[in-house]
Amino acid sequence: MYGRRIFGGVDNRSEWDKRLWGSGGNIMQSVNLAAKRIGGPFGGNALFGGNARHTAEGLESALKEVFGEMKLSEVPTELAITTFDRLTSSPCVLSSRDARLDSSYDLLVREVARATSAAPTYFPPAKLAWAGQAREFIDGGVWANNPAGVAVNESIAITARRGLQGSAVLLVSLGTGVIPGESVLEGTQSWLGSARDLIGLATSVGAGELLAQRAVGNAQYRRFQVVDSRVAGAMNDPSVERLKVLREAADALVARESADIDALIADLSD
Repeated sequence: MYGRRIFGGVDNRSEWDKRLWGSGGNIMQSVNLAAKRIGGPFGGNALFGGNARHTAEGLESALKEVFGEMKLSEVPTELAITTFDRLTSSPCVLSSRDARLDSSYDLLVREVARATSAAPTYFPPAKLAWAGQAREFIDGGVWANNPAGVAVNESIAITARRGLQGSAVLLVSLGTGVIPGESVLEGTQSWLGSARDLIGLATSVGAGELLAQRAVGNAQYRRFQVVDSRVAGAMNDPSVERLKVLREAADALVARESADIDALIADLSD
């Protein structure tokens, strides 16, 4: 629904037209899209946040339409969102709990969403004031690609405040898709390939999953993950074809795990 507004392009061109002219609505849009995909390989393009491929206007307008002027302190449920401050090289958690206790931690929900989705090379950092300091937030996935560990940590304070034990926590972790049999670190490539692998290893989902599972125990942990080679692809591809593949992969997961999903719903309803 919002993909083309955020990333640009159109879906009503033939495959040959896309190959010849790109996916823009006209030639100038196709040229601009190509420039955004390339980004600034060596940085320095202030318009795109140094080396970002997309400006933030489309993303920010979509977030404003969805979330309006709601503040983090006004969210009716407990919420903890990961991000990373580029200026201080610090991981940060933007939480409704903190926002309710201290107004300097309060942000608009659309600002929180912008901060956690500022993926390096895709969008420029989100420049915001938080906790009494100027911040430049980037995607929280750089330190918590699987935020399950963060969720467990947050639950400690929440359960204690409600007079509950940690065993009261039931953690449901939803993955965004992996390629079957993919190895993160081959160790046999060039130094450039190995450096790329190390980045993948640092941002892998495994650490958060392991910590969360050990903290709450197997009986209180539910993990649902699409394992499908078709899910690999550019994160900034909102084409009809791409979304169709992702939906098919998700539908296959639901069909395969339907019994476990029904059992989870029953547990949550108790």
